[in-house]
Amino acid sequence: MLSLIAVYLLPGCKARLMDSKGIADSLNKSKATTATGVIGVNLDDAKFATDAAVEGMYALGMAKMALVKTKNPAVKRFAGGMASDYTKRNAELMRIAKAKNITLPYALDSSHQDKMDALGKLGDDSFDVVYIARMINDQKETQKTMQNESRDGTDSNLRAFALRTGDLAKSHLIAAHKVHDSLYGGKQRVR
Repeated sequence: MLSLIAVYLLPGCKARLMDSKGIADSLNKSKATTATGVIGVNLDDAKFATDAAVEGMYALGMAKMALVKTKNPAVKRFAGGMASDYTKRNAELMRIAKAKNITLPYALDSSHQDKMDALGKLGDDSFDVVYIARMINDQKETQKTMQNESRDGTDSNLRAFALRTGDLAKSHLIAAHKVHDSLYGGKQRVR
C-alpha cells in the first residue's frame, strides 16, 4: 500500500509534499490562527488527536493484516481483539474530532505505512513473532502518549479519550505479552 501524499499550498509559501497527517496538522494550525473555521481545542490537543488517529489507523491496519496472514490461533485472537477495539476507538476519536472541528488524517503517514509494508512482506514463519513484538512496543508507546494527554491535555473530551485508550493499551500490552510468551514456549524475549 502506498501512503497518500499530496501537494499542499500554504498562502505565500512554496509547494511542499505532505502526507495526510501533515495536511491535517497544517489545517488545524490554520484553523487555530484564523477567525473562520475555528478549532475547538488548542494546537497541542489537535496534534494529539492527529497523532492518535494515525496510531489508531496503524493498529487497526496491522490487526487486519494479522487476521489474514497468521495461522496461529493465539495471534488471530489477539488481532481480532485489536481490530474490534481499535474500530470502536477510532470511531470515538472521529466523533470527538468532528465536534471540536479537528481535521484528522485520512491515511497513514509514511513512517507507519513503511512499517506495515515491511511487515506485509514477511513470510508466515516470521510474521507472527515480528507482529507481536511490534504490538508490544507500539502499545507501550500508545500508553505513554495517552498518559501524557490524560495528564497534560486541556480538552476534557480528549483527556477522557486518552484515559480510556491508555487503559485499553495496557490490556493489549498484557495480552500481547501472553501471546509473545506462547510463541517462545514461555521464554521472555521482548519486554
